[in-house]
Amino acid sequence: MNVSLIYLAFSPNPKKFVAPSFLPCFHHGVERFVDKGARSSSQQVVLYEYRPRRSNNIRTLKAIVASIVYGLSTSILSTSAFSQDSAGWVIDYDKSELGFAGAQNGTKFNGAFTKWTASINLDPNDLSNASIETSVDLASATTGDKQKDRALPGSDWFDVKQTPTATFKSTKISNLNGNSYQAVGTLSLKGVSKSITLPFTLMIDGRTAKAQGKTSLIRMDYNIGEGEFANGKWVDANVDVTVSITAAKP
Repeated sequence: MNVSLIYLAFSPNPKKFVAPSFLPCFHHGVERFVDKGARSSSQQVVLYEYRPRRSNNIRTLKAIVASIVYGLSTSILSTSAFSQDSAGWVIDYDKSELGFAGAQNGTKFNGAFTKWTASINLDPNDLSNASIETSVDLASATTGDKQKDRALPGSDWFDVKQTPTATFKSTKISNLNGNSYQAVGTLSLKGVSKSITLPFTLMIDGRTAKAQGKTSLIRMDYNIGEGEFANGKWVDANVDVTVSITAAKP
């Protein structure tokens, strides 16, 4: 029997392939590398060709096909560079950013969180049912300055061992005028929960949406900066938080 099957593997290193354990006899049939295409900055789509041996029976072939379908579906769900919320918006995290800005000894600095997720349900024609929920991995904060990056996870600042994540959950989203909106909600950070307001603009072009928002926080309200940093002498009390999101309807 002469059958060719194509197996798609999502791998950060497409040239090194180890056959999954759930694929019986699969490693005997990987004959050659076929093609690859970039999926994201850390994932690539890799195609391998499988040619069963003549001795393989129909039962083995069926098992392989079922395993391939299962492996492909779970790989797509677990490694996709995009995240889809329940309302159908798909956030492109490669084109989105959650940033912050402050000043130390009068010198401004910028930073960003590289690991965060958001679920957005927002229809401009039905804001009564709109919602935004965000979870931020505080250990992912980076400024590009080694001294700051080493200090931020510590107990004086984000204390990631005790409070590894920060969350925001909206309670009301309203239109101010035109493309200007605001989201009122609760920010929970380092064991403190307070209501904040996030003004943002929203531009929808067909099935693509882009949102830009900015708010200012007093870091001491959330115990960010303790000990000698518990006042604004060395590090400014005010911290700007910026949000840039690109999303699309599938």
